[in-house]
Amino acid sequence: MWILDFDMLGPVPTANRVHRMHYHAVGKMRREWRKTSASLTRIARIAPCDRIRITAWVEDSDRRRLSDPDAPAPAVKPVIDGLVDAGVIPDDGPEHVSSVTYLPPRHVGGDRSALVVCVEPDPVGPAYPGSD
Repeated sequence: MWILDFDMLGPVPTANRVHRMHYHAVGKMRREWRKTSASLTRIARIAPCDRIRITAWVEDSDRRRLSDPDAPAPAVKPVIDGLVDAGVIPDDGPEHVSSVTYLPPRHVGGDRSALVVCVEPDPVGPAYPGSD
């Protein structure tokens, strides 16, 4: 299991925030998050995997910014693309990304706004509820 901490890019782009942005700004934001993800992945030396599970959450010091669990989805997609760019997985399709789970945001002390992404190898694949 590897933890990637994106605390250097400013406030996490949430779905509502991205919805209000100009499409050029959205593209720039995605490129920045993707490039940073690939760099952090290489620094963390995440081993190549055939299939992974992603768990993501926001840590923020401002309780007013705490949002829905899936609000950081616009930032998580380029993070996964960065994993592909770094060679962790060959593609971001369902055969290589078993699940993406969003945990509720977490209030932390200090002056922090970060997306935290946990990457885990998944040798089994997706488990669907009720499909025993």
